[in-house]
Amino acid sequence: MRREGAALSQQQLFFWESSAENTGGQKSQSPASQVQGLHAMEFADLAQAHEMALACRACSLCEARTNVVFADGNASARLMVVGEGPGLQEDRAGLPFVGQAGQLLDKILASVGIDRSMVYFCNVVKCRTPLNRAPLAEEVERCRGYLEAQIRFVKPALILLVGT
Repeated sequence: MRREGAALSQQQLFFWESSAENTGGQKSQSPASQVQGLHAMEFADLAQAHEMALACRACSLCEARTNVVFADGNASARLMVVGEGPGLQEDRAGLPFVGQAGQLLDKILASVGIDRSMVYFCNVVKCRTPLNRAPLAEEVERCRGYLEAQIRFVKPALILLVGT
């Protein structure tokens, strides 16, 4: 829930504004419904989106990546955790949230009774940015269809946006 006076990141603002545009200013039923009306890439399923991401060369981030970091976890999860982008450990492993911050997130989730196997983890961009900088708007736009597909197919009840 949004608190008055709380600052919203660009990604949060994007999802907030998209929700209002697509529902006539009313709150949508679920985060998955926010994707309706956006111009998503068309994929038959998550596997096809993942396969396409592995071959993606839509922006310069692909040039230095070790691995595409598409997702990890339960594709039927009610909770989706979305980060900005993969860090060094994630790039090496090809999995999101496996580095130090991911280990802390696992502990935080466990403290409220949520096991990692109950969550779907992904990032806004699927490749590591140079020096772990925040993704540029162009990079976010190039990966947008993958994230929209993940939201559409997972259909989470709640999306937790994490990062700076």
